[in-house]
Amino acid sequence: MIDIIITPKEHQSNGDLRKTLLSICGQSIKDELKIYLVDSSFNEDYLSEAETFKEKINIQVINCKGENYLNSIIDKTENKYVMFIEMGDMFYNYFSLEYLYNEIINKEADICVGLVVENEQGMYKYLEENNYKLLGKIYSKEFFGKNTEEIKVKYLNELICLHNI
Repeated sequence: MIDIIITPKEHQSNGDLRKTLLSICGQSIKDELKIYLVDSSFNEDYLSEAETFKEKINIQVINCKGENYLNSIIDKTENKYVMFIEMGDMFYNYFSLEYLYNEIINKEADICVGLVVENEQGMYKYLEENNYKLLGKIYSKEFFGKNTEEIKVKYLNELICLHNI
């Protein structure tokens, strides 16, 4: 159903990764997800943390570096929909992914944007619709095929018309 790619964030820690994985484990559709954990620092602690969650969610660690590593990971994904979340970010509630999934299906959209809780200096906050950094985007995999090969996923906020949940 949905492939989730967890991307590294500057100055991330195992605690940040744990918060994100716990948030994914708490989703109503967690059994229908495949998780790809991007480890660009080849950190043994991330492997250990991922191993802890293998009984709860379908998770795979991918070691990679370089500018276009997201494109190569997208090519490896198996499901029709792809989502990106940074280490330390959390979903707003139990139904966040289910709601995003239903919205992208019902609207036959290429992109659907929702809300998450963001770790910012140890604080969590509700992201307002006018916030410059909306998180919780789900993409149809076809979207990436329709656009250039060197798409910059992190800058799509400027390219899309948002459907705010």
